[in-house]
Amino acid sequence: WRGEMLERLGRHTDAVEAYTRALNGDQDDIHLQESLARSLRRSGAYRKAATIYKKILRTNPGSAGVAMEKGLALLYAGDYTGAIDSFEYLLAGDPHDSCALYGKARALENLGHLRDAADCYGTITEAYPEDLTALYHRGSLLFRIGEYEEALECFDTVICDDPDNIPARYSAG
Repeated sequence: WRGEMLERLGRHTDAVEAYTRALNGDQDDIHLQESLARSLRRSGAYRKAATIYKKILRTNPGSAGVAMEKGLALLYAGDYTGAIDSFEYLLAGDPHDSCALYGKARALENLGHLRDAADCYGTITEAYPEDLTALYHRGSLLFRIGEYEEALECFDTVICDDPDNIPARYSAG
């Protein structure tokens, strides 16, 4: 309970210590492992968190929530290739998992794979046409790779559906 209270107070470093002490008594408690990894991620210890998530996935390979957390931890740690692997693991189970697609797109963009990142956002907008954020990001990436007509179509759609969207209005010129 102590770790959970500390987490709720935003004291993630203290929560890490509490969960670590609790795990010394029960190394196999998956709930405690997840809690420790979550607190590590929130305190900025992304690689340590990813290591714990990886260990949890070895014993519980079907845990989509843990796979997502691992992908985010790797993304924040700058391990974009590892993050992509985690997000693709999720997408193998649900090709339209928007959270996994957003994560994969961010990782691909950080690797400089702008076309692939734009395609991820395109997959999101095909499955969820109301997701204007994905459409705006798609347009921004298309603009960066010189596909101006397609980028403008994205921005125009965003403006049509959300006339007060300042970034899209600015991008559309």
